[in-house]
Amino acid sequence: MTDAAIQRPLTLTITENGAVFLRLPYSRLGEVESVLKENQIRYWSSEHIMSYNGGPETTRVHFGYNKTPAAIQTLLDSIR
Repeated sequence: MTDAAIQRPLTLTITENGAVFLRLPYSRLGEVESVLKENQIRYWSSEHIMSYNGGPETTRVHFGYNKTPAAIQTLLDSIR
């Protein structure tokens, strides 16, 4: 999956303590949630929408302490 605003692939972030999340354009949230549900990936979406310096609105999808971030990333990469 590519962020159209910056023309770069979206990648998961893994925090120092092992939590996994994805920051993505808010406009793509519904599409990502559909794919995650179809593939029975457990997640929760942030209730906050952010915009930095007037840029596009972004939000986060959290995967908790997921043991398979590579599988989630592969799934996200399949979204065009």
